[in-house]
Amino acid sequence: MREAATPQAVAGENRWEPDFRELVEGLGDAVYTLDLEGRFTWGNEAGLKYLGYDESNFDEFLGRHFLDLLTPASREVAIDHFRRGLAGESITPFFEVQAYHRDGRVLDFEIRASDLYHEGKLVGRKGVVRDLEQTIGRLSAEDMGLDEMDLRILGSMARGRTNREVAGEVQLSPHTIKDRVGGILRSLDAASRAEAVAVALRQGLIRPEREIPDRV
Repeated sequence: MREAATPQAVAGENRWEPDFRELVEGLGDAVYTLDLEGRFTWGNEAGLKYLGYDESNFDEFLGRHFLDLLTPASREVAIDHFRRGLAGESITPFFEVQAYHRDGRVLDFEIRASDLYHEGKLVGRKGVVRDLEQTIGRLSAEDMGLDEMDLRILGSMARGRTNREVAGEVQLSPHTIKDRVGGILRSLDAASRAEAVAVALRQGLIRPEREIPDRV
């Protein structure tokens, strides 16, 4: 009697390797890679289109520093996130920036960035960029069951504050903050403080921390 094939065996027989470049180009969101200095080493067509360019302009972006595309205020946010990411600090992957379109308009983008490795060695950063004008379905704090105090606590959490430090900032007891943080995680359907901050940033409930670093 022939044994029935297991789901794993069937999956193995039908396994195939997708064209990852085609997948990336079909995402609709911009995808990019940077070297350790912050210069573009690759990007997809969507990223060019966001800024009013096309594939014929691709070579213009290779080797260009990402700060050249951003507004002055956004440069502060982006370089801070870039440096802290490379330093291995525990930060939310999400942040928002404004960039210049080819025609001079200023556009709002959300970026999810992370480290880029090659053969186990850190070689730069990579990111996915979403045009916030095309993002729909954002919920308000009230829709998500959060009040003004919750947003203040989330802002402190985004700056890496402990419960005790948050308590000092908002003048509540550490025990109350612990309960509040638990409620925030439930409201945002988040499993951790970092995930809660990421959701809040993605929904526009809080703004990224803006510190002014020195550019090297």
